[in-house]
Amino acid sequence: MSRDLEKKRKTGREYQRKRRAENPEKARQCDREWYAANPESGRKRSRKYRAEHPEKTRQAIRKYKAANPEKQRGSVLRWRASHPERIREYDRKSALKRKYGLTLEEYDTLVTTQGGRCAICGREDELLSVDHDHADGVIRGLLCRLCNASLGGFHDDPGLLQKAVEYLSAGK
Repeated sequence: MSRDLEKKRKTGREYQRKRRAENPEKARQCDREWYAANPESGRKRSRKYRAEHPEKTRQAIRKYKAANPEKQRGSVLRWRASHPERIREYDRKSALKRKYGLTLEEYDTLVTTQGGRCAICGREDELLSVDHDHADGVIRGLLCRLCNASLGGFHDDPGLLQKAVEYLSAGK
């Protein structure tokens, strides 16, 4: 690049900065118009800026959220309402990881291993619950909701469960 062209570009940028500083509202309006006319270029520019300035971007987002809590809440609610399948999947992934240390792939492997059926009653269920030992967190298998709730009612106590079996047997 020639020095003259480089000098012109430099003075052009300086001129733009000076004009923007003198009239920031007009500069914002010009930016809005440009982004409206060039949406893909605008998105590309925004992504590039956010990638180059992650901390500034995080600070700006935090500042906006703090200044506009009701807008933020409404925005989140609208997004959640329009993406129920993604919310279910995200909630499921995060719950599996948080509660049991399982990835979605590991869960799916367990489902396949059990043939998509409850480990106790053998019923097919779309969403099997992860059964685990509450003392040490070891995963025992996948159960339907009813079997999982029933075991939970006995507090993982085999003696209590045996008493229930005896009780049911005596009633016959």
